[in-house]
Amino acid sequence: MTDRFTDTIDMQNSVSEFLDVYNSRPIKENAGGMGVNHSWALWFVLRHVNPSVVVESGVWKGHSTWLIHTALPNAKIYSFDVSFSRLEYKCPASTYIERDWSLFDWSNVDLSNSLALFDDHQNCYNRLIQAYWYGIRHAIIEDNYPTGQGDCYSLKQVIARSGAPKIQMSANSRKRLGRELYYSIQERLYQYIGHHQHRVISPNDYDSGNLQQRLEHYQIMPPLNVGKESMYGHPWTGEYARPEEIAPDDPKLQQLDRAYNFMTYVKMK
Repeated sequence: MTDRFTDTIDMQNSVSEFLDVYNSRPIKENAGGMGVNHSWALWFVLRHVNPSVVVESGVWKGHSTWLIHTALPNAKIYSFDVSFSRLEYKCPASTYIERDWSLFDWSNVDLSNSLALFDDHQNCYNRLIQAYWYGIRHAIIEDNYPTGQGDCYSLKQVIARSGAPKIQMSANSRKRLGRELYYSIQERLYQYIGHHQHRVISPNDYDSGNLQQRLEHYQIMPPLNVGKESMYGHPWTGEYARPEEIAPDDPKLQQLDRAYNFMTYVKMK
């Protein structure tokens, strides 16, 4: 596996343009969603990969959809979430579907030049398998939790062979399971918790070997600017080590949400 984006100067030169874009965002308060670091990483990767179709699983208030459309105004966007009750921005270029993305009929959609954004707190290993089945080769994982952290099986945990000891389903998902739906019982479960998300993942070698054989690029994107400790209260060392900041001294970033959770770009072979 190799990194795709290695030109630090190119990244640094993108910051000023990105901040002009970011300052025009329609959703100023996006607690629970992307802050400035992950927003920049998404914007930067999209502009370099330049997919014609973007599939996003996990929409929240709509900030990421706005950012996708801003970075790629001609791209077709498919936005999936378990509920759009918190949606504040609706993008005219996006098709909104309230169900699990993997249950959608993709047979009439050309995915030969596509990218998937997974910000849905589901098993990332399974999500990449599903994307591969549908022909999606590029993906961005919004939360790549370190070992022992998070509410889903992350790629860091896959590569570390650590497994995931927590139940693979969020509290919000459990609450929504009681809502009346018109899907079958099986599809109802799949819609809200994803395929096999209820399983605890045991430490294993198979997932890591299988994943690494199929990855052409695996790159944890750097933050623009972060604090002295990770969001988990740990120094940026060991399991919590991160790439160097792109704009560590930029004062314009200090008042923004600088949360960072190892946002990762992958390309599958």
